[in-house]
Order: sequence, then C-alpha cells, then structure tokens
Amino acid sequence: MFDAPTRSFMFIPRGTSHCFQNVSATTPATLLVMFTPAGMERFFEGVAQLPPGPADPDAWGAIAHSTWMKIVGRPLAETDPL
Repeated sequence: MFDAPTRSFMFIPRGTSHCFQNVSATTPATLLVMFTPAGMERFFEGVAQLPPGPADPDAWGAIAHSTWMKIVGRPLAETDPL
C-alpha cells in the first residue's frame, strides 16, 4: 500500500493491479487520472450508468471486460472500510 498525500503523483504501469481509497473521513478526495492510449473513459462512462446501491460484481465485470480491464477484487469500501 502507498499513501499519496496532497499534490502527489503516482505512476501505475499498464497491467498492474491497483485501487484507490480516500482515507479521510472529513475531506473529499480529488483525483486527476490520465490514460494513454485513450479508451478507459468508456469504463467510467459505463460505471456512471449503473443504478445507485451496492456494487454488482457482474455488471462491473462486464463494463471492465468491455474496456480490456479485469476487476480482481471487491471495492475497498467493502473489504477495508474505514
């Protein structure tokens, strides 16, 4: 696990399993994520279309698969709640 304090830069090579979690109970986090080549925006567009509520692993998996990505675990909010 790596902490990324304010104004941090993290490079995650393609194919590396990774996740994000805001560990502050009082301050919202802001992320600027860049992908090259482009295409991952389709993942976030698909996730934005999901109904509110608990994560549906099959729906998330299908969206990930459509963008050449594989989800390898449950959301941190479920497995490592703050």
